Amino acid sequence: MLYFAYGSNLNHKQIKERCLDSKFMMPALLEDFKFVYEGYAKKWDGSVANIIKSPGDVVWGGVYDISQNDLDALDFHEGYPGYYGRNNFKIKNNEGKVIEAIVYFKKNQEKIDLPSTSTEKQWFKEPKTAVCRRHILKIFYFDYILV
Repeated sequence: MLYFAYGSNLNHKQIKERCLDSKFMMPALLEDFKFVYEGYAKKWDGSVANIIKSPGDVVWGGVYDISQNDLDALDFHEGYPGYYGRNNFKIKNNEGKVIEAIVYFKKNQEKIDLPSTSTEKQWFKEPKTAVCRRHILKIFYFDYILV
């Protein structure tokens, strides 16, 4: 089964620790949604990633092939079904082909504003999501294209 990651699970080390059978397949995008930080996680003392409907916007991410065991592990780490929901969404792969993949989304919308004056050091205090989002093209270039 296919899973679309858009947050900290873009970190290949993290996803491999959580999902032992996972295999990175390709970069992809989810149309008419927007990446946001919402809510707060005590686990890492930082904000949590989410997607919200937003016509005309796109969310870039990565597609992993995962097993049922991986899905069970993701459910646990994402707090499904209590905190995050999940559903199959139509996404576009790196060749423009529409495919379906499992996508997690936060159930309760609690947007938070990150200060625009944040220094680089403050951004690195955010979960790995911030680093991954900022460098997503580099991640795909080094981890997908060059490998």
